[in-house]
Amino acid sequence: MDSYWNNIPRHWARLGPPVRPTHEVVSVVSQQIAAAPGKVLLLGVTPELAGIGADVTAVDRNANMIKYIWPGDSAGRRSRNGDWRDLQFGGGLFASCVGDGSLNVITYPDDILKVFRGVSEVLRPGGRFVCRLYLTPDRCESPEEVRIAAMEGGIRGFHALKWRVAMATAAAQGNANIRVTAILDSFERLFPERNALSLRCGWTDEIINTIDAYRNSAEIYCFPTAAEIFSLMPPGFAHPRLVDVGGYELAERCPLLVMDRV
Repeated sequence: MDSYWNNIPRHWARLGPPVRPTHEVVSVVSQQIAAAPGKVLLLGVTPELAGIGADVTAVDRNANMIKYIWPGDSAGRRSRNGDWRDLQFGGGLFASCVGDGSLNVITYPDDILKVFRGVSEVLRPGGRFVCRLYLTPDRCESPEEVRIAAMEGGIRGFHALKWRVAMATAAAQGNANIRVTAILDSFERLFPERNALSLRCGWTDEIINTIDAYRNSAEIYCFPTAAEIFSLMPPGFAHPRLVDVGGYELAERCPLLVMDRV
């Protein structure tokens, strides 16, 4: 099977919040890491975060993402092909580590725990971890409720719909982990006539068809609850908290996870 990340570059310009961070999100991330000045480790190549610090090292395991999405290396930023679950850096090298949805594109709980442990090793004492999450609410709607909300005009953006379908499907199966092909399958069961969805919600075919990047992909995402995330806090971190950043649709499900390295 193919990887979703090999297909995403051709859809990237059509993606928006909540999938991509807003200016307000970037601003709040910047404020959060200001307490830990120094080198920044970026999990992924989110272009909005490429300038989050004066010295940024981005790590991504997909070469296409680095080639097509990363805005390019410069004196203050660089990209590196690597795996967040096995960071190849010296201990205490970074003052902060940031990410956007980074913990949702790996499996819960094993891969998230590996990332937490690795990040705790490369962060210096007093360092800070800040990552935007996509969290399933404790009482999640059903897939059918998502369909009704969309067709009644209760969902403004397609990417908010996509995340609501993903979370509702994961909650219905009782497992935070979900194959991206299963998200597509659920979407196509709920909305077999894309034209009807387009006419009802005003979304273009190009925007709706971005979900086809999931087709034939081997990737697994996860949409845990807040309680499930907090259950994974490893030694080395203190004061885990969620910081809400509003201003866009579904922001209430996309807080920043902030933790301090002790």
